[in-house]
Amino acid sequence: MNLTSNIPENTLGYIIKQMPNVNGRKVSYHFGSYDELVRYLGVYKESNYPLVWLLPSQDTVSVDKIEKSCELIVCIDFDKEDEDVLNTTRFDFTFAQTLYPIADYILEGINITQGISYNSESFVLDKFPNYQETESRTPHLWDALKITLDVQFLNNKCLKPIRKWQS
Repeated sequence: MNLTSNIPENTLGYIIKQMPNVNGRKVSYHFGSYDELVRYLGVYKESNYPLVWLLPSQDTVSVDKIEKSCELIVCIDFDKEDEDVLNTTRFDFTFAQTLYPIADYILEGINITQGISYNSESFVLDKFPNYQETESRTPHLWDALKITLDVQFLNNKCLKPIRKWQS
């Protein structure tokens, strides 16, 4: 087995970077610890939202596949003056127009990419409106989703562009 040919973090990035724009914005992707998130946000400043962030997790490696419990944070930042917006408004706008469509694209992308699959019968979806540093250590003000799903990455895969998303 060659571990360098099947890095789950890169495979997910390959899928997410092909996503169509959502609500007029290109979706960014990165992965790693909280410290890496802070560095990433410092480097890319305002051009990094909406963002899909893969949290660190353990890989279970076998001869023909890697299994990974993926925790993906899908977030969008907002300005301090929007901090008092009620959740009903947040769900009608940021969640319905940006975060849920990105989550749908992630699931669809994993589903239609050869050599990658997830248990589509169930996954965990957490919603975090008005997600702030005091509660969660986020460096910005966010509305966010956390998607937790078990993904299998086959070792013999050949990644191809997602034609359905090409314009």
